Amino acid sequence: MACLIDGDPIVYAAAFSAQKTIYFFENRKTGETIGLPSKVSLKRAGEFAKIIGISMQTHALKKRKEIKSEGIACFAAKAIMTSIVEATEDKCEAHKVFLTDTKRDKNYRDSIATLQPYKGNRTQDKPFHYDLIRSYLMEKYGAEMISGQEADDELGIQATENIGNSIICSIDKDLLTVPGQHYNYSSKEWKSISEVEASRNFYTQMVEGDTTDNVPSLAKTLAILGNKEAGLDLIRHKYIKIAKEKLTNMLTEEEMFKYVFDLYTGYGVEEKYILEIGRLLRIRRKREEMWQFPKEL
Repeated sequence: MACLIDGDPIVYAAAFSAQKTIYFFENRKTGETIGLPSKVSLKRAGEFAKIIGISMQTHALKKRKEIKSEGIACFAAKAIMTSIVEATEDKCEAHKVFLTDTKRDKNYRDSIATLQPYKGNRTQDKPFHYDLIRSYLMEKYGAEMISGQEADDELGIQATENIGNSIICSIDKDLLTVPGQHYNYSSKEWKSISEVEASRNFYTQMVEGDTTDNVPSLAKTLAILGNKEAGLDLIRHKYIKIAKEKLTNMLTEEEMFKYVFDLYTGYGVEEKYILEIGRLLRIRRKREEMWQFPKEL
């Protein structure tokens, strides 16, 4: 049994744990600073300034990063990996870590996305120790860098090739669209995902989109294509909740696909956009796979 580990979330979790953003008020003339308590949200910074008797005309709200040592970042990564190994060692003889190569070949999804850029909403800088943790996972745990696609895809492919003899280890809900054994190392939860459950999770995503990866929902797609009012009407009628309830009662991929397909085309969305959204969301199960509409339909 092999434990297939999604290393990308581990990199971010460990690297971000070794830094924090400090907000403070700086006197525009003297440079004197007053820290903003961590319990005070940025939205209430002005209110806090009034309470302590300073004016936003005389003080500017600024921020700086506080970076902890490389050792602390690596220790955080080690702690996560240790917890995974300890939770799975009675089931797995091997632990394989995969990372997405963000510096060489582009993700194939980049060229598919036309409605809006794939992951185009990710404007936040990578954490300071991002490269360090990736190197640490490669050197310490033999992590493999995946090019041209995401680490998720490699997990999906290898899990499918070794169905019944592998465990997908990730906190990413996208991987619940792949059948097999799953372990969430954050919630410590084990799941066995059937083919039907995997299909249901996938078609649910096609309705609600994926804001993390900037893949639009049906409502957002309508807005992008110039029918914003129809999209707002769907939201008002809680279409995602309704879709989830309907998909829950369906037992074959064919009927799930037909429901989602009819939902999109019923609002005038062209087939090419339905195919695009499906291909962006699909976690690969075969090498070079490109999702297609089920042949039976």
